[in-house]
Amino acid sequence: MYGPRATRGDTIDYHETGATTPTARSETVSRDVVPAATGPVQYSRSWRKARLVVRKVDPWSVLKFSVLFYFCLLLIMLLGSAIVFALLKAFGVIGRIEELLSTFFADVTISGGAIFRWVFLFGLLGTIVSTVVTVFLAFLYNLIADVVGGVEISVSQRD
Repeated sequence: MYGPRATRGDTIDYHETGATTPTARSETVSRDVVPAATGPVQYSRSWRKARLVVRKVDPWSVLKFSVLFYFCLLLIMLLGSAIVFALLKAFGVIGRIEELLSTFFADVTISGGAIFRWVFLFGLLGTIVSTVVTVFLAFLYNLIADVVGGVEISVSQRD
């Protein structure tokens, strides 16, 4: 039993609270009884705790999450480079670099489209490589978790 009627020594079954893992353990509620001047007995708020063990990470879920995560990083990188390029172009830095390069080489022009195309291609390559590495690490975690029993996490929630 848990909730406002729980008293010291009651046991919380975390399967009833929505814990989805079979390794969630029950723990005893520690409540302090605060006597009220008049009326029913009131209880102070306490913490509910559970220990969960992460024994397996689904590689398919890791793949979906990491593709989306690294693609969002790619978009942020493209937005940031567009802002930097626009500022450099507005302050005339790009024009000065073109003049400097024209003294050493023939006619040099710096095109924003070509820069963003290469940044996008390198970012896409980085997204693919990072996703493959992350999925590999998920497989590696599963192998290590089979040997050592996983990672234990303590979760607490205030009543």
